[in-house]
Amino acid sequence: MSKLTQRVLESIDYAEVGARRIANFSYLHDRLGSSNARRFEFDNGGVPLCYPYVGAPIGLRAKLAAQRIYTPCYWPEVANSELVPEFERQIASNTLFLPCDQRLSNVQLDRIAEQILSHRIYS
Repeated sequence: MSKLTQRVLESIDYAEVGARRIANFSYLHDRLGSSNARRFEFDNGGVPLCYPYVGAPIGLRAKLAAQRIYTPCYWPEVANSELVPEFERQIASNTLFLPCDQRLSNVQLDRIAEQILSHRIYS
């Protein structure tokens, strides 16, 4: 590892990064949890990568991208494989992995939540 990389990594306050990610996950969960098709219990020992929103309508990922809200698409090969059980295909294709990283403010998280809530489908 280069000296520069080492200095950059040493300058990160990992405890603060973790605390902010946890706070952002909780904030999104407070806003979106009641409309999320899955319930999540947060593991107090972990730090979230994202907020998984299950049950998003088809096409919402593209609508979010048009609003400059980017969500990763994990396991695209699972979503399209007929060899994979239906449950796993549904998770891969109908879950939005919403950003909750430490750089996001509550205002930005509100914008994400509002976009999700304005497109949800009621049965």
